[in-house]
Amino acid sequence: MIPGAGRARRMLRGLVDSWKGVQPSVPPARDLRYESPTPARPVSRGRVLLAGCVAVAVAQGVRLGTPVVMRLMGFPSWEIDLILGDPALAISQVVTNLAVTVQAAAALAVFWVVLSVAPGRVVSVDRRWRVGITVQSAAISAVVWGAYVFGLGGRPGFVQDSELPLELAAIASVPVRAASEEVLFRGLILLSAGMLIARRPMRLAVGGVGSVVLFGWVHYPATIEDHVSLATFSLMALALVVITNGLEAAVVAHTVFNLLRFVVVFPADAGPVTSAGGVMLMDVMAKAAIVVLVWLVWRRRYARHSTRCAGQPDDE
Repeated sequence: MIPGAGRARRMLRGLVDSWKGVQPSVPPARDLRYESPTPARPVSRGRVLLAGCVAVAVAQGVRLGTPVVMRLMGFPSWEIDLILGDPALAISQVVTNLAVTVQAAAALAVFWVVLSVAPGRVVSVDRRWRVGITVQSAAISAVVWGAYVFGLGGRPGFVQDSELPLELAAIASVPVRAASEEVLFRGLILLSAGMLIARRPMRLAVGGVGSVVLFGWVHYPATIEDHVSLATFSLMALALVVITNGLEAAVVAHTVFNLLRFVVVFPADAGPVTSAGGVMLMDVMAKAAIVVLVWLVWRRRYARHSTRCAGQPDDE
């Protein structure tokens, strides 16, 4: 027997339990709703507000510092939708996506240290990433978003060129950014509202308003259509989180939508819908369809998990 092996296993198990939010020798708390966390120790409203302010300050510092870093590196510092064919823009997009990931990691660390809300609890009430609802949501999102963009006349626009590795790196960073944004703009906002407000309708309303405002502010909406699209997208993601008691469905829907923006182009003469009102209507209908379909799947196959003790394994 290797000396110290037992102690090493216990330490590793302790780290895993700490990540999941499971307290050793203490029965796991029963989290019935995503937005109603049960921290390892009682926290005051002042501590919740302090954690929120520190998390926002850290995230804003990273956000403001990223363009400076990119300018020093000689790369563009603006947000872009289509990166294909330009290595500088591809690198810029990768750096921007990684910066958002750093923001989310810093905010998670603040909530873990100040409020004892483990990162696993931010993911879902089961304190882990659930594969089953991820696969179901991916299929639903791919079908609905695909019908939406191709219904508007989009065409595959992935250009094969000499800078393909950089473009693939930028595209590969999209899911990481989507997950980070869901942690920041849905997960932590909802959890903060849950710890501050007792009545569920009020906490959902406050969480929804905060999510819409901050999500729109970060994405620089320029037109009325942009404002509507960002607001409805934020509400869609919020509904998915509340329905499934976790971030997985929202992260998948966010990822699929952003990926389609990279690989689909809209020629000037494309699309049966040309009016801004028609596009906005189809946009809202697509988001509503995703929410309804995910709710039907959750109601049929995953509702039993909403009352499962946090931290216990399930049969997905």
